[in-house]
Amino acid sequence: MEPRQNNRETKTNSQTTRPHRHGAAFLAALLVYAGVAMAQTNVPPLPNQYGGGIPDAYDGSDIDLDGSSGAQEHRNNAANALAVSAQFYQLDWLGEDLTPLWPDSLVGEMALDFDGTEAEFLVNNGGAYINVVVESADPTRNQAQWVVRNLYLAYPDQPYMDNSSPTVQFRLPAREGEDVTEMWVGIVVTDHPVAQFPAVEVHLTPVTARPYHTGGFAGGGSGLSDLPVTIGPWIGVLLPGDVPVDWAWTWWAAGEIAEVNEAVNGCAPASAARSIEYLGNAHGFDTDGAQDIYDGLYEDMNTDESGTADDDMLKGKKKYTEDNGLPIDTELVYGMENIGDVMDAIDAGADVEILIAWDPNGGHAAMITSIVQFSDGSYEITYVDDPTQGDGKAENEEHTIHVQPDGSFPGGQVDGFMVERVPVLADFELDIETIWTHWVDGFAGNGTGALIGHEDPPHMETEIVHSGRQSLPLYYDNAGRLRDLEGHVPGATTSEIQRVFSEPEDWTAGDPNVLSLWIYGDPTNTPEDMYVRLFDCRGGQGVVQTASPLDLQLTQWQPLTFDLAAFAEQGVDLSCIYCLTLGIGNPNQGQPGGRGMVLLDTIALRQMDDGAACLCKANCAINIYLWDWKYQVYKYQGTTSKVNFKDDKTIRKVEEKRDLGETEKWLKITWKDGRVWKLRCKGVCPGKKKCTMSAKFSEDKEKGWTVVMECKCE
Repeated sequence: MEPRQNNRETKTNSQTTRPHRHGAAFLAALLVYAGVAMAQTNVPPLPNQYGGGIPDAYDGSDIDLDGSSGAQEHRNNAANALAVSAQFYQLDWLGEDLTPLWPDSLVGEMALDFDGTEAEFLVNNGGAYINVVVESADPTRNQAQWVVRNLYLAYPDQPYMDNSSPTVQFRLPAREGEDVTEMWVGIVVTDHPVAQFPAVEVHLTPVTARPYHTGGFAGGGSGLSDLPVTIGPWIGVLLPGDVPVDWAWTWWAAGEIAEVNEAVNGCAPASAARSIEYLGNAHGFDTDGAQDIYDGLYEDMNTDESGTADDDMLKGKKKYTEDNGLPIDTELVYGMENIGDVMDAIDAGADVEILIAWDPNGGHAAMITSIVQFSDGSYEITYVDDPTQGDGKAENEEHTIHVQPDGSFPGGQVDGFMVERVPVLADFELDIETIWTHWVDGFAGNGTGALIGHEDPPHMETEIVHSGRQSLPLYYDNAGRLRDLEGHVPGATTSEIQRVFSEPEDWTAGDPNVLSLWIYGDPTNTPEDMYVRLFDCRGGQGVVQTASPLDLQLTQWQPLTFDLAAFAEQGVDLSCIYCLTLGIGNPNQGQPGGRGMVLLDTIALRQMDDGAACLCKANCAINIYLWDWKYQVYKYQGTTSKVNFKDDKTIRKVEEKRDLGETEKWLKITWKDGRVWKLRCKGVCPGKKKCTMSAKFSEDKEKGWTVVMECKCE
């Protein structure tokens, strides 16, 4: 790897972490399974300028969709599949006992789906606005209704878009109790909100009936809502100048969030269960599956068929995370005053549940996947829930609502948010300029061979990440050739980056026992050691080395841990840490070394055990953990778990460390470079069932070592 010099003064933060708008007039039309339309410039004005959204009773009869007052020549029965597809539903609104309360209700739902071609509009061009008109299929009532107005869609990247399928609810062109099986639909896509509906081609589109019940927070579920009576059009921003000014997305899209089978009024434990598994995946710690988490939270939150009380949701969430040793801090944020902080938390990898009070009764708690703020002070909030509670099926559906600055929206009120954060020392999700401010490298003059950031924008690594949207590239030159910002060549034999905290930090709070970080290497790297140096506020310091030199060459994310007790043994006061140093090389040797580049991500304080249990549960599912001293390396699930090391020929021996009986196995894996891994599995079955664990291991010249663990509940 050739050395490189960067002129930090010429670097700019060109990374696009949120979409930026461009000045194109109208976008070419995207969709639809339901119909395709190109926004026109000569469009009839919307009648009855109402100054705030379409009145619920307005049927749109004066809208001239195609310039011929409802002429049929533009109608087309053919189902087009151009880009985005949309499906339409009529909701059978269920009561709290899950019997139909409003069968064939007036509530319609549009669900959008993407095939990837929409990235030009929804990712690269800063988003687009969806507008929908519908007409009854009854030729005696072909009066157009503008049912979805200025639904704004934007995504941070194409994979996120591909895993999203937002839905909105609107009033169907029908009479109460009328079974709607098809209707005329026209959809227009523009790059800015419209105050009048453009000309559109409409298509006869099927409508599918489906049951609907969700919610169950602070008083009951959707069966207590009057939305089937008050439903009107879905209305977003009203004026062309009402543009998005801020965005926040979860790190994973809704399609990547674990599905949960919710019991009636089980929204509170379900939303928290999705959140906990999401946070574990995003931040690299282990959790149970979302459905198992839901079962535990259902009990801890005192949830029953009537739902979950306000206070019990927070208490139950904290009890579950504490009982299971999860590094999650939870708080309730009431009202809309601090929604900016909520958006910042989502961007930083936190998870948030929206807390809704429906009119006149009932409520909801659901996991938020995105929030968009507009220049008029309103918000679009998208959340995930199970739309048909009590049906025995695990399901996720995205719902998008448009919320006014005071928290109101048609059908309810946003009461607040439950915010869950995973405390980290650094997740490297900030822009590069801020990171250069927080971390000092050799180029900035700390006298070492470290250089933060790629040479080309966006400088941070956005393709290979462990969590979040980016990781930190750290170039090291221990051959003494790095030139710093002043042009000096200090001749460094180690490479260090340093973070000085604005206030000393207490690293004993919460009783952590390790400092952990994630690292990704490169085969071209020169093998070197990695170390951490801590400085306390009383002048003490200590250095702890870890990892084999081969770790810097592995092209996979590896967790490295540094035992905090080892720092304390050197006299470091862990209650008063003011400087953290990450280093590559030998801090005690002083001899020239090599060069390379590694990626770093998610530095945190954690509690870790010497081993990890594999639990046989009701279905005899087990988790297999391999630990290199105190950190997880691999995890496998299933009644039979196989770990195959065929891609690594450096294992010397696999053996059973000691006989722990039928219910627990502990293997010892010895590497040729002297490292020792431990595999421990303990079986626990429900009730009085007996759990039998078995461990088999073998060596093959071609396949390498194979370890098989089996679990049975009898």
